[in-house]
Amino acid sequence: SDSGLIRTDASYAQDFIVDNYGGEIVILATKNQYGTYSFGSQTLKTPKNGGAYENIVSVKYTLINDTNSLYALSGCDSALEGDMADGQLYVQEGKNPLEYVQTVQLDCLFTFKSGNTADIQIPVCCSDSQSENVNGFLIYYNYYDQMFFSSTGGYTIRSFDMPFATGNKVSDYVVCYDLAVETTDADGNVSYEWNKVKGISVGLYYGGENHDFTATTGSYAPYTQYVSYVAALEKYLSDNSLTVADIIAYGDAKWVFTIDISEKSEIGDENQNFSFVYNYKTIYGSAFSPFTDSSDRLKTTAFTLPGILKYSSAAGDGVITDANMYNWLGKVFGGESFTGEAILTDWLRQNKPVDVTDAENGALLAAVTDFGGLKYVKGATYVNLSGVNLSGIYADTMSAIAQMEAVEELNLSNCGLSANGVSASAPNDANLEKLTALKNLKTLRLSNAYGTTTNLNTIYSFEFLLNIASLNRAYVYGNLDTGTVNGVFYGS
Repeated sequence: SDSGLIRTDASYAQDFIVDNYGGEIVILATKNQYGTYSFGSQTLKTPKNGGAYENIVSVKYTLINDTNSLYALSGCDSALEGDMADGQLYVQEGKNPLEYVQTVQLDCLFTFKSGNTADIQIPVCCSDSQSENVNGFLIYYNYYDQMFFSSTGGYTIRSFDMPFATGNKVSDYVVCYDLAVETTDADGNVSYEWNKVKGISVGLYYGGENHDFTATTGSYAPYTQYVSYVAALEKYLSDNSLTVADIIAYGDAKWVFTIDISEKSEIGDENQNFSFVYNYKTIYGSAFSPFTDSSDRLKTTAFTLPGILKYSSAAGDGVITDANMYNWLGKVFGGESFTGEAILTDWLRQNKPVDVTDAENGALLAAVTDFGGLKYVKGATYVNLSGVNLSGIYADTMSAIAQMEAVEELNLSNCGLSANGVSASAPNDANLEKLTALKNLKTLRLSNAYGTTTNLNTIYSFEFLLNIASLNRAYVYGNLDTGTVNGVFYGS
């Protein structure tokens, strides 16, 4: 798994899958001299026998999308745990998966000591290396697909490389990759957006040097006139009077996928989901072909380029301009995985407190002068900014907090709220009304601590509280009355 990711329960489950099954379960088919097939099977490991991390208690295996009942499980009626025997996945008697176009998945439901669960699906396919009907590139696809999965987890912000060729023999294949975003419309029609993933670049490395490529428009069946790295590779070879055999002869050829996480990176704060498409041909073949299944649908490797936050003095999408906020987000949500380079927005989906009284990182949070970065914190249920003077950044801070969708308890005591422009004649506060977007908010503290004189909240109206349906408790001690009815708050 990727070193830049936090070690969560889900990542330990992923490690178990990679170590025991790779990226795909392949059931091998063997044909005898009479043309009859026999099929292999796959052992389904218990956590103990599969060398699982100690927090994994059990694994429940089930088949998904096996509409033709091609496969069966034994010993898997209940979740496998402790000293139980391993289960088996095998081909049903009288069935031949090679005769069907079907994507079967093995669902692996992990249960942890904490009570948490993680669900991972693995493709199940049947391969007959002896059949003329099976594409010779299939075994390399399975190998490369597993290589992607084991080296990146299908999710990384670290640059990586992939092979340029399967070998140097006449029968070996050259591989060129495209990056495609697949879309299916309401009628089931599939279309692709080609090589427009932001923040990742492709280069061909050979002879000790990396050569950056730009996807180029060219005719390439069955996707004519689209931007591809196949056209870019062919143009590069032509311009430099080279062949793929010349490139392979250097002995170090590989594709390099460079992911830019610098301040100038084009990666935004949203995850980008796409697929690697495998284009292949034999070393001396005339044309590349995309690798597809028997129904001519592309067989790809799914990949996620995580959204990131960057630090810069210049504002922009996915940019944190306050150094204290940036470092606080990284240390609290990234932990040891935060190296100062980038913050994965997925980290911010964890439920960790946003608390100025935290002994370890609270002082860093209290020193923040721009809380706009809080809008990216999607998992925190507890927010405590008590005592922080927000009067000068009131509107922007309320806008950011209003986007923290998981918040259940919010403490804004002694924050200098409503210090400007609010009166008894115009009591409603548009900035406080932004908090009505918090649909999970149960406890709200807007009071002033007894005897304090600094950063006082001077709120006239609490009418907005009526629009927070989830609210159970609101603390308003020490704010101002309306001036018309002594001691009674407007709207309360």
